[in-house]
Amino acid sequence: MAPVKAPVRELELLLAQANAKLQAQEQIGEQLRTYLDKITTGSASSRVGD
Repeated sequence: MAPVKAPVRELELLLAQANAKLQAQEQIGEQLRTYLDKITTGSASSRVGD
C-alpha cells in the first residue's frame, strides 16, 4: 500500500493549490467589482452635477 500513498498525497497537494488559486481569483474578482462599482458610482454622481 505504501506506493499508493505518494500519488494520493501529491493529488491532495495539487487540490489544495487549486483551491488556494481559486480563492485568490474570487477575491480579486470581488475587489475588481467593488472598484468598478466605485468608479461607476463616482462617474454617475459627477455627471449629475454637470
